[in-house]
Amino acid sequence: MKIDLSGWKNRAGGSARFVLTEEFAPGWLDWEGCVLHSPVTAELEVLSTGRSFLVQAQAGAELMTTCALCLAETVQSFRFSFTDEWLTAEQAAGAEAELLETALVCAQDEVDLDDRIREFFLLHLPMRFTCRPDCRGLCPSCGADLNDGDCSCRREETDPRFAGLLKLRDGV
Repeated sequence: MKIDLSGWKNRAGGSARFVLTEEFAPGWLDWEGCVLHSPVTAELEVLSTGRSFLVQAQAGAELMTTCALCLAETVQSFRFSFTDEWLTAEQAAGAEAELLETALVCAQDEVDLDDRIREFFLLHLPMRFTCRPDCRGLCPSCGADLNDGDCSCRREETDPRFAGLLKLRDGV
């Protein structure tokens, strides 16, 4: 995913909208248990201030994941947004130190977004995916999928670490 800034980098107040779609290689996301299931789409609104570019972006894709509770494979739509400030090499030469600390400096007029989009993907991914909000998971005894119905296991779960206390309570 690339954007060319050369045509309007020196025009303060100029803006442009970009809609980009790209099919990445299977290992591009490189997140355990999470694979891209569709092309990545990105919508960017870029505003030239004359001294930098302000970027409002939304990106997303469908992800094939494994539910953390029931281990079912699921496809989920995943979207996120981010805000950036970009500087070309020319703009960075005359920029204040404070701006250089927070802005992304682009070596060329063409900005390659692949690494930036991947970075934000990884920052926004949840710690775990579930197939649905009310997933009941698997039975800890027999491994049955509790989303399909209750199993016949006895549910008197006692933590073995508390067995001594139960003996005291029962007077044994």
